[in-house]
Amino acid sequence: MWKAWVVVTLLCAAGCRASQPASPSSALDGSWTGTIGPETGGSGQLVLTLRQVGPGVSGEWTATFADAGLNRSGIVSGTVTASTATLFLTPQVGINCGGVTLSGTLGLTVAIDGDHLVGRYSVLTCSSATAGTVDVRKTGGL
Repeated sequence: MWKAWVVVTLLCAAGCRASQPASPSSALDGSWTGTIGPETGGSGQLVLTLRQVGPGVSGEWTATFADAGLNRSGIVSGTVTASTATLFLTPQVGINCGGVTLSGTLGLTVAIDGDHLVGRYSVLTCSSATAGTVDVRKTGGL
C-alpha cells in the first residue's frame, strides 16, 4: 500500500503543480521617441511611455513644439490588433474654445514594425479637424 502512495505522490509532484499563466504579449512596453506634426508642418517631439497587457495599451505621453503654447502631455489608452495599434492620447488639459472645452484627444492609428511605430492621427480643434503624422522608435524598455 505504501508503494502505491509513494507512486501517486511522485506523479502528483511531477504533474500536479500549478502552471504559470503565459505572459501577455508586451511588444509595445517601453519608451518611444520621435516626431509628431500636422500635415501643414511644424512638427514637434513625441515621447510615449507604453505598457501593453494582452491587447490593451496604457501609458503617458508628452509632445513638445518650438511654439511652447502647443505643448501637451497626458495619458495613453488603446488596443493592439496584429501589427496595428489604435491609440488615444488624451491631454491633461482640454482645449478651451470660448466657453466650450474639447477633450483634445488625438486618435492615432500606427503600424507596428518591431521597434518602429508610424502612422496618422486626427484631433478636433476649435475650428476644424486636424490630421498629421507620428513616427516614433523604441528607445528603452520598462
